[in-house]
Amino acid sequence: MGEHVYLSALRDVALGVPATTKPDVRLFVLSLLVLSTPFVCLGVGLALIAFDFPNVITGVLGGTFCAMAWVLRPRKAQLPTKCLDRSDLPILVELLDQISDHMGAPKVDKISLTAEFNAFAGIAQGQHILGLGSFLWLASNDTQKLALLAHEVAHLANKDVQKNQWGYKALAVLEGLLDLAEPPVVYYVDLGVSARESQGVIADGINATFRLAIEVMMLALLKLMYVNSQKAEYRADANSAAVAGREAVLQLLDLTVFVEPTERRRVALWPHKDEAGLALSQRFADTVFELSADERRKVLSNHEEEVLSVDATHPPTRYRKAFVMGLPDSLAGTGLSFGKWAALEAELAPHFERLGDDMREYIRER
Repeated sequence: MGEHVYLSALRDVALGVPATTKPDVRLFVLSLLVLSTPFVCLGVGLALIAFDFPNVITGVLGGTFCAMAWVLRPRKAQLPTKCLDRSDLPILVELLDQISDHMGAPKVDKISLTAEFNAFAGIAQGQHILGLGSFLWLASNDTQKLALLAHEVAHLANKDVQKNQWGYKALAVLEGLLDLAEPPVVYYVDLGVSARESQGVIADGINATFRLAIEVMMLALLKLMYVNSQKAEYRADANSAAVAGREAVLQLLDLTVFVEPTERRRVALWPHKDEAGLALSQRFADTVFELSADERRKVLSNHEEEVLSVDATHPPTRYRKAFVMGLPDSLAGTGLSFGKWAALEAELAPHFERLGDDMREYIRER
């Protein structure tokens, strides 16, 4: 499956096949099947209530099914907290608009700044959102930052969020069913421990079978969603290379390789006395450069041994790099330049300062 995704993405990009919002048929059918659950519960609940009204027993059972339908109902995606408007970051918006125009993508409506090594693009309440992690931004150089923004805008241009929207809603329903089927937990005062309470061999067996079926469906949904997500990552890398250049994308991918291996350094990092929030954020960002030469070689060696799979939203980084290097030169040029990087950094600095201050207080309270 991983190889099929890789070759399919390479073929579509080389042939100029436009992205589509249509999800995989299997994903769509399975998602609809799962999403019918709340409506089935509602129908059963109303039927039980009306069956022998005002019978107390059927009324209670019917009310229980109606409550399940309410708990399992599909939710609309919500905007991240503390989203910024376009007017709050005019220079960043200017750059994003240039990238959007270059790709034919919709304009970004909201921007979410977080203290993370991450970035994302999404849609919520009809708004196109771009999320930007301060650590990843501060660890990148200008060309890498351009590649990063282009990659996220490409997800909006290719309508990648819409392809998995049914799957995300279905996953939420399945997670709700798992919560409802969670065995009760009892706290034993004399032993000082908590344990799941048995409801009897037959009841426990039925519950375990039900939970297994739900988990199998969740795994199937995730696999189908990963296929969409991984192909979307390859295509976004290609779009990013067309805006920022092949080398910038490869450098950004190399940077991300060292994020996970340096996580323990960030966990152990402690704020200095009276350290400013921006300086603290920069120290967190710089941890990706603190590995020794031997540690870096080991990380890169492990990275080169990654194999194709559909076990995550992103393909192995080595295959993403191979994909970018395999793009025709005509699709990997430098199509955009930006001359306001210093002004952009100054614009973002107070927001990163605030994020660093919040992080400092959190660390000290922890």
